[in-house]
Amino acid sequence: MNNIIILHDYLAVLYLSESKVLMYKRNKLYLYDINKNEFEYLTSFEFSIKRFLFGSIPLFSRLLRLNTCNAVLLDNNHILLVFNKLFYEFDLRKKSLSKGTSVSKGSRPLNIVRVNGVNGFDDGLYYGEYFDNAYRGEVSVKQIFAKDREKIVYTFPPNTIYHVHNLLPDKSNQCVWVFTGDLDNESGIWKATNNFSKVEPVKIGSQLYRACVAFIVPEGILYVTDSQEETNYICLLYEEDGEYKVRKIQEISGPVIYGTKYRDGYCFSTTVEPAIVKKYSRKEMLRYLLTLKKGKGVKDYKSHLYLGSLKNGFRDVYSAKKDLFPMGLFQFGALKFPETNNLNISKLVLYQISTVKHDMDTLILLGE
Repeated sequence: MNNIIILHDYLAVLYLSESKVLMYKRNKLYLYDINKNEFEYLTSFEFSIKRFLFGSIPLFSRLLRLNTCNAVLLDNNHILLVFNKLFYEFDLRKKSLSKGTSVSKGSRPLNIVRVNGVNGFDDGLYYGEYFDNAYRGEVSVKQIFAKDREKIVYTFPPNTIYHVHNLLPDKSNQCVWVFTGDLDNESGIWKATNNFSKVEPVKIGSQLYRACVAFIVPEGILYVTDSQEETNYICLLYEEDGEYKVRKIQEISGPVIYGTKYRDGYCFSTTVEPAIVKKYSRKEMLRYLLTLKKGKGVKDYKSHLYLGSLKNGFRDVYSAKKDLFPMGLFQFGALKFPETNNLNISKLVLYQISTVKHDMDTLILLGE
C-alpha cells in the first residue's frame, strides 16, 4: 500500500468532518486537518502524575492503558469522551473540558451507538456495559444523556452473558441488535424491540455468533466473528421463511474487535490475542497476562486489515506484525479506527497497537 501519512504517538479518536479528526496525544486533545496536515491544540485532561511520569514511555503507556480514548458526539457542539475510565464533555465552541465522571463498574464501553429514527425507540446515545465480569453478574444497556446522567434501559440477569460487545440500530426491522460474549453459552445476537422492553435471543450458544463488528446491509446483517478459540469468518445473518439463518461468507485470519464503514464498503481488522480465560484462577490469569502464545483462532502474529463488500468480496490489504511483548499484559496486536460519525470518509485512518513498526502511531492510508 502506497502513500501513507504517519502521525507519531497520536491516537485518532473521532471524525468531526470529512477532513478533520479529533486526536489524542499524551493527555492532550488536538484537531487534525487531513488535507492541510496541520494540528490545532484544543485542551488537556486533568493532570495525572501517572500520566506525567509514564505517558511518554510506550511500554508503560500500554501496560497502564494510558493510550485509550473513545469519543462520540453528544450534539453538534459537545463531544462525550471516555478516558481513563471516566466520562468527560468537551465544548467545541468554548474549547473547555469538564471534570471527569466515573464510568459505572469501571467499565470502558467498547462502542457507544447513536439510535435515531428507529420506531419504538427514544433517539439518543446508548452503550452496553463492557467490563471484566469474572463472577458473571448482571450486565446492563444504558442510554446516555450527558457525561454524568444516564439510565438503564435493559439488564441481562446474572449468569447470562459476560458483557456487551456492540449495539446495532436497524430502522427497517424497527429493532436494535445486541451482540454479546464471550464463552459459547454467553455469545449471541439478540433482538431488542420497543425501547428495549423486549430483548430476545436470535442466535446464541456458539463462537459463530460472537461478534463486535456488524453492519446493516440490504441482505441482512453483515458481521465478523471475534473468537480466540475457533476459526473466524465474515458472516451474514438473514431471515428466510420466518427463521434467522447465518451464512459463512469468508474465512479470515483472526478475531475482529474493530471495524468501520469506508466509502462504498466496509473494513475491519483482526487482533493478535491469547486464548480466552474460561475459568478464573491466579494461575490462569498469570497465563493470560504473560503468555506469548496466541489463541487457536488466531492464524498468525499479524493484525490484518480487510476491505470490501458482499458484492465485491473482501481483500486483505494491509497487515502489521505483533511485537514480542506479552499480549495480555501489554495489549493485543490491533488496528483501531476512529469513530466516523456517519460521515462518508475518503481516507482510511487507523491506529496501530502493539506492533513491531508504528506502535501507537496513527496511519492515514491514501492508497486504498
